[in-house]
Amino acid sequence: KVDKNYVLITPQTDSYKVYAGGAYQGILPKGKTATLKLRDDIYSLKAGDLNVKSDKHIRLVPENNPHAVFKVDNLDREYQRVNFDEYRGVVEYRKVQNDDQIYVINDVLMSDYVAGMGENSDGSPEEYLKAQSVAQRTYGYFIKEYSNKHEKRNFDVVAHTGDQLYLGYKSEAIRPNFVKASKATRGFMVTYDTDNDDNTATEVVITPYFARTDGRTRSWKEVWGGHKPWLVSVPTVYDRSRGRRMYGHGVGMSQLDASDRASKLGEDWQTIVKYYYTDTEIVKMYK
Repeated sequence: KVDKNYVLITPQTDSYKVYAGGAYQGILPKGKTATLKLRDDIYSLKAGDLNVKSDKHIRLVPENNPHAVFKVDNLDREYQRVNFDEYRGVVEYRKVQNDDQIYVINDVLMSDYVAGMGENSDGSPEEYLKAQSVAQRTYGYFIKEYSNKHEKRNFDVVAHTGDQLYLGYKSEAIRPNFVKASKATRGFMVTYDTDNDDNTATEVVITPYFARTDGRTRSWKEVWGGHKPWLVSVPTVYDRSRGRRMYGHGVGMSQLDASDRASKLGEDWQTIVKYYYTDTEIVKMYK
């Protein structure tokens, strides 16, 4: 969400094509800063001789490389003493439907989205990081494909812990081991056969995760009501040794317990994932 009356965007690694409501407007060169505004329901982009005005939202698309990096120069998003103001892919400047709120929206490839997660310690065991990357990829995909909670805001997933803490390009530099783990598990997601009697195709399912338990995870029903058979209570023996305090909602994968299963039991990432998400399968959904 934008709390300022203008936004500064600078392409870092590629030139960007400028569109207004789908209509091509010109090129924003690499290293050239554009000022984007919305006043009286008119969007504008100004960068040197490039001057765009439209009643349609503005979208900036990398000219050559879909993994290109852009910077939001006046973004204040400090976390652990780093200002996370650089992201990959497409950027949109857009008002919420039937509201006055304005967002900078990052339209990003799934591989780059997962790599930019800020929810893991980079010193954690490799197999745990792989398990987390699969849980995080699956969760993000599920919210995108099967939830409409952000539909009026014109995006799929909010970039903080309301959904997932996505910090973008600078997070990749801080967490190279996690980036490596996410690449090693590229395309893998958690699935569940919701009707074994009818031999229906497996479906990608929601995969919540959290910091730690008080000795066991909670079922979906305990916390939110309803029934999701892959989200049932399982023991968390390593969390139990830490005491009886829980951090988070308790449903799905306990991050600390999962990390210990990797380091102390030597479990691989598939075993870890299947422990917390009962009777699931792991399927490579894309290459």
